[in-house]
Amino acid sequence: MQYINYRAPSAQRRCPVYFIFISSMKKLLFLLAILISSCTQAQTDSSATPTLPMTDITEQTDYGHQTERTIDIIVVHSNYYVGRDSFSTKGCIDQFRAYDVAPHYLIERDGHILKMVDEKDIAWHAGKSQLPGTERTYLNNTSIGIELINTMSQGPTQEQTESLLLLVNDIRSRRNIKYLMRHSDIAPDRKTDPWCFDWTSFCKRVRETSGEIITVEEETEEEMTEEEGEGLADESEEQKAGS
Repeated sequence: MQYINYRAPSAQRRCPVYFIFISSMKKLLFLLAILISSCTQAQTDSSATPTLPMTDITEQTDYGHQTERTIDIIVVHSNYYVGRDSFSTKGCIDQFRAYDVAPHYLIERDGHILKMVDEKDIAWHAGKSQLPGTERTYLNNTSIGIELINTMSQGPTQEQTESLLLLVNDIRSRRNIKYLMRHSDIAPDRKTDPWCFDWTSFCKRVRETSGEIITVEEETEEEMTEEEGEGLADESEEQKAGS
């Protein structure tokens, strides 16, 4: 009995050290868990879809024409200001206003996107048009128009191309888009835009990032019969006729 009484105090003296050790280990494991969680979150954030660099100016422009419609086409255009500064955003918007036409989205040279017309509304951007391989015409009613600011000799910047890809994929994530068209695809007798743009490579990237979509590419492009029209002013009248 004396031996037992002698050992008990010694064990009691060691207990606090044991519990301090256990407590320290728990804290260490807790900090390690936080560190692992932070690293995982950082990896998740870095792989997340980038935020669209967009400003909504629909309330300032008033270009939309409200109606019930079904959207299954995206049309890509090129546009520039016919003035001293070809890449002037204000100049481009002033031209749209002068001829009463507009896209849903305008992508500036630095890749910033301006939302000019709400997607649910018709924008006069396509003019007299026909969907290749179909009898569908006047595609304003069923399309979303995207304008790149670039000229016939200076193509879109890398920033514009990346923003266009993000925007197309974003629209596809929200809508049942079946067709991705150039302006020249739907009005081949009177339009040649988008200019200086590697369309085939872009379509490939769209398919890789958001799935299959119907396009017209150089190796499969077919000629279509279309009434001729000249100039933005003429197109304005065609836009209204097709709205």
